[in-house]
Amino acid sequence: MFQHLRGPLAVVFLSFAFPLLVWGFWPAGKDVRTLVIAAEGIHLFQASSSCLLQLNTPRFARAGDTLGIRLQFTSQGRWSTANAAPILARARLEMDNLEVQPSTAVSQPIPDAGTYTFYWRVTGRTAADYQGRLWIHLVVIAPNGETSDREQALAAMPLQVQTRTLLGLNGPVARGMGFGFALAGALLLLPSLSLRRERDVG
Repeated sequence: MFQHLRGPLAVVFLSFAFPLLVWGFWPAGKDVRTLVIAAEGIHLFQASSSCLLQLNTPRFARAGDTLGIRLQFTSQGRWSTANAAPILARARLEMDNLEVQPSTAVSQPIPDAGTYTFYWRVTGRTAADYQGRLWIHLVVIAPNGETSDREQALAAMPLQVQTRTLLGLNGPVARGMGFGFALAGALLLLPSLSLRRERDVG
């Protein structure tokens, strides 16, 4: 009797596996926001050119998954101070109740025209809409420690990360169950396929 149930059971298992795997692996997509800071808005030093901030965030995230948030800081020209002190772009991502790595501010020198990338990894354990803010500062490093560093808040970009579950299942669990159902369905179908192949050969 079990032989007759193999086919229907395989169909049931595979019908569960398909939506779980599709949801578990569906690309999150990206939202891109752009902010232009004119040279006149930079008062920390004499800026001769503007800068472009481009923030890439996931449109959604599966609970339990880790996704990336990327900030691209593009300098349109060479920036310098009167005493040639180093200039840093410093960014810090703050998200309420969301795991963020790195959790502290990260800095990069911006001596020349070009694009400088900052990257964070975020993880939400439960389904929720997480609110946060990305802070970008410019910092002029004091030469030889003669004076204290000078800093200007360049932008504070609000952002939201939406994490979702499927019938209460987070991303890793949904994918694991999907693989399990797919494997069970395949194992149930193997004897029938082998028997059919033997009949065709015979």
